[in-house]
Amino acid sequence: MAFLRAAGSAIGDDLTVSAVNPVCCLYISVFRPNPGREGYVFIHQGGGSLLIVSSEAHLLRALKEISERGVNEGGEVRYPLGVMDGYR
Repeated sequence: MAFLRAAGSAIGDDLTVSAVNPVCCLYISVFRPNPGREGYVFIHQGGGSLLIVSSEAHLLRALKEISERGVNEGGEVRYPLGVMDGYR
């Protein structure tokens, strides 16, 4: 939970932990691949987004890279639809 608070601080917002999908949200899933490489996958679509990360470091990296792609449109920040990943 501490890294989720760190993530909220990184994007300047509060995070809410929920057992159900509250529609139009950013759902964060953390898993550690074994075997496999660490990284992240971000899937953004109209009804909400899914961010799958392998560690706190990759969560913060993903949030930084995602926030850099935001475009301010009429006072609202919008992100391009599609898939981003952090496996470079």
